[in-house]
Amino acid sequence: MDDPWINWQELEQRIPLDDLPTFHREFLKLARPDGTDWDNLFLRQIQGKVQATLKQLEREGNAKQENEILFINKHLIPEPFLKFLP
Repeated sequence: MDDPWINWQELEQRIPLDDLPTFHREFLKLARPDGTDWDNLFLRQIQGKVQATLKQLEREGNAKQENEILFINKHLIPEPFLKFLP
């Protein structure tokens, strides 16, 4: 069976820099489906929301820290970015 945990930092490093803002916005749409218009927020706001969301996901059990590595549940990775998984 597939491991459901993805190393967040490793995934971010594999995504081309120009695609990271889109990745973060799409991630927020999946992780925080509250109707927020993530496409119209400034990049700094998006970065802050991503960090806050990762902490919230940890509290909920959809992310975990092991040996200072953050792992996130694979189902929270937007479909177009699954191709960057190791």
